[in-house]
Amino acid sequence: MVYADSGLTATPSVPDAKTNYAPSWAGSEPETVFAMVKADYALNKKLDSERRLRHQ
Repeated sequence: MVYADSGLTATPSVPDAKTNYAPSWAGSEPETVFAMVKADYALNKKLDSERRLRHQ
């Protein structure tokens, strides 16, 4: 739970998601790529097969 003081009259604007917070001399370019695929197949009532592919 968040409590705000009565002196709080407005919330700050949301920063741009493309903003890089690292200093320019750090040479940082944040990027995240993630993918996942999952497949299940029932071979019969007692046996099934599961495959997963993950890339990060």
